[in-house]
Amino acid sequence: MKSFIPYILFFCLPLLTGIQVSAQCEPDTSCIDVNKTGTFCPENLPDVILGEPYEAVLTVIPPSEFEFEGVRLDIAYIEIDSVVNFPPGITYTANAEKFYAGTAYCVFISGTPTQAGKFALKLYVTPYIRYPLFGILKGPQAI
Repeated sequence: MKSFIPYILFFCLPLLTGIQVSAQCEPDTSCIDVNKTGTFCPENLPDVILGEPYEAVLTVIPPSEFEFEGVRLDIAYIEIDSVVNFPPGITYTANAEKFYAGTAYCVFISGTPTQAGKFALKLYVTPYIRYPLFGILKGPQAI
């Protein structure tokens, strides 16, 4: 009788590997959004050293509302469009595609920097806004 265990392992190993890849970070539970306006922790990431491997975890708690042209709007969730100005060699991976208001998420930053300098990161996000009569609609991109 043939053993099916090698076949099961062969087909399940990619699934298990995928689970490990997506769980690269955990949000910091001590990071609190006091005013419900959104926050991230830590405010200052550790310095990056040229040619040395780097890893950091950024916890993000999206806001539940924002003001646009004098009107308060409820945010259902946000999506990260892009993060620019990372030092060459550094990348990021988020633990979710959609960031729902009031929930903590993490962004895993890693790599080996290949260029020295100061890099001012910019985060571009798109809010999805909850409208009472229309449901959830895509809002304007924000920095």
